[in-house]
Amino acid sequence: MSTRSNLNVFYRLSERQQKWVVRLVTLVTVVLLWEITGRILGNILFAPISDVIPVYIELALEGDMITALLVTLKEMLIGFGLAVVIAIPVGLVMGRNKVVEESLSPWVSALFVTATASMLPLFVILFGIDFNFRLAIIFISCIWFILLNTYAGAKGVDTDFMDVGHSFDAGKVQTFQSIVLPATLPFIFAGLRMGLIHALRGVILAQTFIEFGYGGLIAEWSTQSADTAPVLALILTLLFLGYGLRVALEKTEKLLFPWSDDTEAMSSL
Repeated sequence: MSTRSNLNVFYRLSERQQKWVVRLVTLVTVVLLWEITGRILGNILFAPISDVIPVYIELALEGDMITALLVTLKEMLIGFGLAVVIAIPVGLVMGRNKVVEESLSPWVSALFVTATASMLPLFVILFGIDFNFRLAIIFISCIWFILLNTYAGAKGVDTDFMDVGHSFDAGKVQTFQSIVLPATLPFIFAGLRMGLIHALRGVILAQTFIEFGYGGLIAEWSTQSADTAPVLALILTLLFLGYGLRVALEKTEKLLFPWSDDTEAMSSL
């Protein structure tokens, strides 16, 4: 079948079917490139996926990987939840109150662009190397994405909507509940999606630094083995986990707020 015929068949598919075809082709391409690259470089530099999958199964059956992953997820969700509780209210107030915005905006912007890794030594001094250290790293890794997206959504509420509320003599509470919050929700969920992924990065960064949990497993295998297959197997789980968390949040948003459209937030991530 010619390329043109294949394209004609593709364009006759529904949008949903086209999406899955593209994903499948992309997946197959990545797997093939991974295998070819691994065969060229060798296991010391970059193990092929045909060697990574058996190692992955072996690690999963041993149980250490699963146990460490559950501990990591628990810590990540605690840190992420704490960031959500603080970031959303602060972001909403920043977006609707000029005094608060001018007071906090420079500090939030400065901390947002500060690399989390650069804070590791300071946080060790402040919190030690126990749970509080990991919680602080997770919190600082994700809070700014949630806060800034919420702030952008609250600040950018269409003035026409606000004028309609004023014309009906809506009070501040009613205006917030009926206009500001619904308009900000797509931005909040965009921030939650980014924040959750960065919370996962933060917990792995913290655990790798002190060799604990799932990050500790990655650090252990990277230093004790000349074969990259175990490290790649552990990283593979993080890739699947990050994608799964993102999809779960997107499904939750559509389920709870089916009226919300895709909105350009602080980032397209």
